[in-house]
Amino acid sequence: MIVHVQPLVKDKFSEFGDVLEIPEVDCDAKPGTTSYHMDLTRLVNMRLPGAKGVAKELTLPAAKDTVSIFRVQPSPIPLSVSVLERHRYSSQMFIPMTGQKSRYLVIVAQPLPSDKPDLTTIKVFEASSTQAFNYHPGTWHRSMIVLDHPIDFVVVDFNRDGNQLTADEDCEEYFFRESPIHIDYN
Repeated sequence: MIVHVQPLVKDKFSEFGDVLEIPEVDCDAKPGTTSYHMDLTRLVNMRLPGAKGVAKELTLPAAKDTVSIFRVQPSPIPLSVSVLERHRYSSQMFIPMTGQKSRYLVIVAQPLPSDKPDLTTIKVFEASSTQAFNYHPGTWHRSMIVLDHPIDFVVVDFNRDGNQLTADEDCEEYFFRESPIHIDYN
């Protein structure tokens, strides 16, 4: 299967998560020096004590917020994808930190009723280093793919650090090597 790249824009990405970027209209916090843009996304942690729809044993101890930095090197194009991952119980936010203008790909898919990724829904978005994004819990995605220059990403998510009931509680992977997805970058 071949998937075409499209620009990362809020309305096209909304079923998978939120795009964070500076809106065209500023709100002045300190007129002339500081503008602010509030309530751009929500961090979601479904593994808290008393959480509805989650087994009690997944909430004791609760998942804690984790802030990490991922350094991602550029990948060669053309590109094929044969694995997706997801974080069933939490959102995951990526914030690029770079002084260089760079691009990266965000590859996502919806889940089937069986919870496996629906490969017919795969979308590939091209983001700029001025855009951040936050995946909704359970969104299947490919790990980061950088196109131009290395990018360091601040990553915010939730995990249970060694208290997982299963090895894939914090991050599930799905492999489909027999029929990889090919990224069309034209």
